[in-house]
Amino acid sequence: MVHALFADGSACEVRVEVDAGPEPKVFVLGQPSRELLLSAERGGNAAQLALRRRKVLARTYATFCELLTGTGATSTVLGESAGLAFALAFTAAALERERGKSLALAVAATGMVASGGADAVIQRVDSVGTKLRGALEILSPGGAVLYPAANGGDVTDEVREAARSKSVRLVPV
Repeated sequence: MVHALFADGSACEVRVEVDAGPEPKVFVLGQPSRELLLSAERGGNAAQLALRRRKVLARTYATFCELLTGTGATSTVLGESAGLAFALAFTAAALERERGKSLALAVAATGMVASGGADAVIQRVDSVGTKLRGALEILSPGGAVLYPAANGGDVTDEVREAARSKSVRLVPV
């Protein structure tokens, strides 16, 4: 399961389904903000292009995304910092589709994907401390939180210690 992290400390599950298609299209269910749709497109397309370039994926996929709250309701949030979470969720769904087995992911992520290309860079985001604390509340021991390496200086000793004590890995990307 992949969770997207938001500036208010909340998180939503990123649920992705893929279907073979002639071109890499991304659809977000519900009524996403323009920024969230852009985040999903950049994340999904960057992951797809990078995996195809490395010959990990044999097909092109249409991607259907949904952000779910803890109650299962579709979430409507703002911002572009969910791009990394969309990229990870797409990767898990596409690899499961091609290989026939599920990836056991327990991650939360924040990071803006700079472009939808195969060499996309994960850019700095706002409120990373609040997002990381929110991730520590939802992840089980053994989970991981991915965040932009450019935000490394924003990660406090308190957050690092809380992650260590919960056995959650903090992974700058």
